[in-house]
Amino acid sequence: MEWLSDNLKQILLGAAGAVLLVLVIKHFAKIKKFILEVRAELKKVSWSTRKELLAATMMVIIITAMLATFIGAIDFVFAETLSRMLTIIK
Repeated sequence: MEWLSDNLKQILLGAAGAVLLVLVIKHFAKIKKFILEVRAELKKVSWSTRKELLAATMMVIIITAMLATFIGAIDFVFAETLSRMLTIIK
């Protein structure tokens, strides 16, 4: 936005801020109701303990490593097979 003068940038930024302020004021009751509903729902959530979270995280890491190893092994076998087949054809 090099082509815009500093004054024009300030005017556009001020106008955008004014529009945002008008929207917030116009919809304040809805926004407040939404935030209160979100807080009420978050209080109902059954949060995991640190121990449960660490166990689940470790399980994800282990399964991901196992899957990566399996896919790598399959890829290696296919690559070797294809390489040997192409060597035989030549």
